[in-house]
Amino acid sequence: MRRNWLAGVMTAAVCAAVAAQDRSYDVDVGKAKADWVEESLEGVADELGLDKLQQEQFDRIVADIMPRARAQGDQLNEKLRELRAVRGDPARTAELNEAMHELGNPTPFFDEAVSGVEPLLRPEQLGRLIAAVERVEAQGRGWEWNQRVIGALPQALELAGESRGRFHQLVGKHMGQAWSASRSAIEPLLAEMRAAREAGDFVKVAELRAKINALEMDPEKVTANLIAEFRTQLAPEQATKLDEWLATRGGEEGGAGADGAAGGRGPGAAALLRAARRSGLSPEQRAALRTIERETAGERRAAGHDGAKRAAVAESLRKRIDALLTPEQKPRFEAHLSRLMK
Repeated sequence: MRRNWLAGVMTAAVCAAVAAQDRSYDVDVGKAKADWVEESLEGVADELGLDKLQQEQFDRIVADIMPRARAQGDQLNEKLRELRAVRGDPARTAELNEAMHELGNPTPFFDEAVSGVEPLLRPEQLGRLIAAVERVEAQGRGWEWNQRVIGALPQALELAGESRGRFHQLVGKHMGQAWSASRSAIEPLLAEMRAAREAGDFVKVAELRAKINALEMDPEKVTANLIAEFRTQLAPEQATKLDEWLATRGGEEGGAGADGAAGGRGPGAAALLRAARRSGLSPEQRAALRTIERETAGERRAAGHDGAKRAAVAESLRKRIDALLTPEQKPRFEAHLSRLMK
């Protein structure tokens, strides 16, 4: 079953708005982010089969998360408005693109919910949670590739001027159309599913959830269609360069992924941060981790694709995380990290 609780659809909305800056495919990305956080957390409860007490506790977790998710959504919209006002300023556009991708990333909210619900679960429910998280992470790799194509391909092919503009128009077309088609099909089912949940008809909830899963955007398909149409617009030498870039998956390394340590020999910064967020952090620890993540982001960007530099950043980050965690949290961190690295 293809699941995409958070990252996929939110990535689509942000990428469509950011890369294309095309009003014809305009979406309220801030509301989209918050809605999908809320809808996705509802999906967690559906998947786990929570009892009444567990559901009440989980509802409190969601109630704590949602105001922050909506506040980030407001910031997203503000950045998008500024982005549209600075067309023609490449430096500021790049800065705003980066800020929007960071604000559009719902993964910290997902990890916080997972960390909060995990201690509430019975053994059989914990197994369902692990399986669901693994599906999300597998789906996330498709969206990481999608973001890599949108963010790195123009530079790899040295696109400029009109050709770069055509590429961004195609991003808006494929991402925007896929987003709109998916949302228009899914929204009535979401309303029906909420009514079934309120009525206690969880068999109907499961049936509707399966339909929704089937209608979600397929990141690999959207990316492949984008590349296929873009290829038709390239000169032969550019098409050859595109094939070479695709053959190396855009220079992506295995193991720990594009953000991983050198040659995939150890966990990258992204995996370390995800494992830390799932380690049962207190509110104060979560705030401290967000500070560490912001401070590390510049180092990760500066490391680029240099494996040795990325490994050094990851090693430094791991030491800071280790200092943040309590002795009781460290085994959870290691367990989550081990699962992420499989």
